[in-house]
Amino acid sequence: MELRQCATFDSLCDDEVGNETALYISKASGEVEEVGFLELRERSIDVATQLVHRFGVVASDRVLIFVADHFPAAYVCAMLACIRIGALWVSCGAYDKVRLIC
Repeated sequence: MELRQCATFDSLCDDEVGNETALYISKASGEVEEVGFLELRERSIDVATQLVHRFGVVASDRVLIFVADHFPAAYVCAMLACIRIGALWVSCGAYDKVRLIC
């Protein structure tokens, strides 16, 4: 399966903006992680590849993304990965009641 492009996002990575910071993530320790556009694109492609090859996710599938109390880059990567696959993402917090049907 070929991954889709995130046209607007990918064009940002290809421009001079690619090396700039896309996300600032404040950790509980007080440390701040900076994630650039290019790194975010590479991470999202890696996640999309794993979702497709390891878990068999295809276009139009629904993917549940657990949202922890903080907003890590992994969550953004998972959303971008779903866009690349053509899958729908559904976010879920720690306090949401979810019934999984397999």
